[in-house]
Amino acid sequence: MALAPFFAKAAKSASQVLSGFDARAFASSLENAPVAVAWDAQGVSSSEARATLDLLVDLCSRLYPVIRFVPLDAAAASIVGDLTTQARAINPRLDVGDDPSDAAVLVVVGQTPIGADGRKVDRAVIYAGSDGWIASISNKTPIGSGKSVNIFGACVAACLAAANVFRAVFHAQLSNADLDTDVSMSVIDMVPRMRLDTGGGVDLVRPINPDLPDSIDIGEAHLVGIGAIGHATVWALRRTRGVHGTLHLVDGEEYDDTNPQRYVGTTHDQRGAKATSASDAPWVSDGLTIVPHDVTWAQHVSAFASRQGNWRLERVALAVDTAADRVRVQAALPRVIHNAWTRPENIGVARHNFLEGPCVCCFYMPNGPKPNYDDIVADALRIKDPIERKKVRFYIDTGAPLDADALSWIGDRMALDDAHRNELQAFLGKSLQALYTRGICGGVLLTLGDGEAGHQPEMEVPAAFQSALAGILLAAEIVVDAASLRSQPIAPRTEINLLRPLRGTLNAPQLRPPDGSCLCQDSDYQAAYRAKYGLE
Repeated sequence: MALAPFFAKAAKSASQVLSGFDARAFASSLENAPVAVAWDAQGVSSSEARATLDLLVDLCSRLYPVIRFVPLDAAAASIVGDLTTQARAINPRLDVGDDPSDAAVLVVVGQTPIGADGRKVDRAVIYAGSDGWIASISNKTPIGSGKSVNIFGACVAACLAAANVFRAVFHAQLSNADLDTDVSMSVIDMVPRMRLDTGGGVDLVRPINPDLPDSIDIGEAHLVGIGAIGHATVWALRRTRGVHGTLHLVDGEEYDDTNPQRYVGTTHDQRGAKATSASDAPWVSDGLTIVPHDVTWAQHVSAFASRQGNWRLERVALAVDTAADRVRVQAALPRVIHNAWTRPENIGVARHNFLEGPCVCCFYMPNGPKPNYDDIVADALRIKDPIERKKVRFYIDTGAPLDADALSWIGDRMALDDAHRNELQAFLGKSLQALYTRGICGGVLLTLGDGEAGHQPEMEVPAAFQSALAGILLAAEIVVDAASLRSQPIAPRTEINLLRPLRGTLNAPQLRPPDGSCLCQDSDYQAAYRAKYGLE
């Protein structure tokens, strides 16, 4: 079987968006739908094309067990080995070949049209390309890639292409999931524009595309959360030339064996502390100092303030999982915050100015009572008895290790079969939180049947291309803001549904609460913010 070792997590992700989901049918669909990636000489000569290829192969290798690499000319053939090595580092079981005849979908990076030799093309074809800040997708004509060192449009194009592959393979289980016909979007204004079908790649309206400056000072920046979004942010920033300043990577967690499902740049056996591992990757810009912090945000900000002698946080990029974590960062009053998130139906980025617009907290104001964490865990484990729910609270509060009796009790309540009870033994001596995070949310205990035995909770587990796009856009927000590349401001929030064609209005306003209940409307917080940064 060529399915990746972390397939259960990928199945959990797909179960949230595919109608009539069945894990066995999902696995069969993947194994019978090879994905072909084709490229021409631009894949070797263009930095943009190579960035698209590298990220596209990374994303596809995390889900599809059968990939065909198709060089379209002699020059293109020189990197087949590199791409194959990259793909198998992600999924060592991957079925790799070079014959696209059995492919369900073909992605093309470059200027070469498929079917130009007169042979019939009986599969979906997706062309991906870029020009600086502009990402383009078509299912009709080749696009080609620019000659700049700006890889942001190229990375966005890779994510859009991966989303189109997913829609092509699982079209029957998605609604409104047509392929993108001819569309371009600049990362600067985030406005999709339809392309003219002229065969020459002429845009109907030219997207905004300023030059990437030779020098980009991001100052003292903090990337909080080195998870799926954070890894994509790192992936883009470490390939961006001219960036200088200091970037703090903050995350107190280590990798587990489900993370490679959507962490770009990781291998199937990634281990160790996330922040340190991300900092160890090669960075093309010598002027950027990378400082890893294998601690929580609270620990980091306290130590940082102690070292600096103040609480000034010039720039913070949020790539965390929960609203509570985001609010904690906002409460420290950073000068500038960039925020990115994923949901099963969309991904988003936001820009926050504490005095002039909505702060982070404005996006996450509570609208009703929320369940306690121990109640969430108890519900996921199908534990209803009030006395037994107190037992769950004990394990959560104390972090006590699970013994054999506790695992047997959990297996009984979840009605696990023998196979899943065996998988449960991996959590012997571990905490209940670890079992919930990896076993339930991570999909380790996901049944391959009708889903009843595993009783999966409503946890958001995005696809790799969703997390990657959120992270790429977060990195772009850092660079765009630091270099002042927007001549006109855009709305605070941008949201993209990758399960549908790219169209319509992606940017949306976000108002402060009308009742004045947010901390950015509090006069004491406003005064503290002004004093901290010397503002009038």
